[in-house]
Amino acid sequence: MTATADQVLAVAASQIGFYATPGTSSKYGAWYGLANGQWCAMFVSWCANQAGAADVIPKHAYCPSGVNWYKAHGEWHDGIAGIARGDEVYFNFPGLPDRISHTGLVESISADGNVNTIEGNTSGSSGGSQRNGGVCARKCRRQYIVGYGRPAYGTSVTPVVHVVTSNLLEVDGDFGPLTCKALQRVLGVTVDGLFGPQTKVALQRKLGVKADGSFGPISVRALQTRLGVGRDGSWGPITTRALQGRLNAGSF
Repeated sequence: MTATADQVLAVAASQIGFYATPGTSSKYGAWYGLANGQWCAMFVSWCANQAGAADVIPKHAYCPSGVNWYKAHGEWHDGIAGIARGDEVYFNFPGLPDRISHTGLVESISADGNVNTIEGNTSGSSGGSQRNGGVCARKCRRQYIVGYGRPAYGTSVTPVVHVVTSNLLEVDGDFGPLTCKALQRVLGVTVDGLFGPQTKVALQRKLGVKADGSFGPISVRALQTRLGVGRDGSWGPITTRALQGRLNAGSF
């Protein structure tokens, strides 16, 4: 039985927060056979493979190849008219290369017509590279959509208008009040958005290091070990992105 849109999107959603420095190896590229390649299309292909939908979503690393596959199967649609949950959407952003060069999966369509997606290798914020930012994230799109492919899923996709509200953090590498509050909820301390002694001590206890409230390099390395990022003892954007992804996934 062919996989459903919900099954593919569940796999995609489980990857939100993944980060790989652009130009370095990603697990999606390694799976595909192009470890250091730009991986937006390889991410979609990986999700399809994991969900058992490899027969209805093309395995591709080059976005125009995916478009051509959908066209050959009579499943390509120009623009956004009729776009729905589960479709694979393709973009041509300003600048080089001047062609379709990014893709993602449609999670929902808002009542105002915005297209809500899950994308690999994008930026975790409104700035930064949208086609080679190294992050798997939810995005809200309207512009630069060239068209979409509609996979022949096992059941029909859900209705076009499906408004989503979410309390997920933006994976932007900024350890601001929202991220701090999410961490405080997990730690069971006062939720005030301030990374003060109470929060630091609670986090140190969770990490199994000396709970002195200072949160120096030893504590940061313990946090980085837990998050699976480089252990340099300096809490920067990469560490914060990894933390935001874990908090979104409920796995910290």
